[in-house]
Amino acid sequence: MIAANKKAGLENKEAIEKAVDQAIKENLLEGFFKIHRAEVIGMCLEEVSEEEQRRIWHEDGFTEGINKGRSEKAIEGAINLLKMKKLSPEEIADAQELSLKQVLELQEKVFVKA
Repeated sequence: MIAANKKAGLENKEAIEKAVDQAIKENLLEGFFKIHRAEVIGMCLEEVSEEEQRRIWHEDGFTEGINKGRSEKAIEGAINLLKMKKLSPEEIADAQELSLKQVLELQEKVFVKA
């Protein structure tokens, strides 16, 4: 009932209250909702908040993962360009959207290994 109410455009609290009122009207759980109306609404609001928080955390983690992947790909590209020895560190930094300092540090690592 809550999901249907939210889909109909009601805010969380209104959707929950309407669902609880409907359950009372239909005498679901034999009076339980009459006795515990405020508690049920509070628990549902808390659950909705937890679901929303989980969604936000998921989106944040997704964005963080994308950014990390882009950064790793830029570093990998810079290393490959350094090995080719056809561009200056400044040009590689511009091409890979890295700082010159990052490229110079990569250059030291690449040529120390070789």
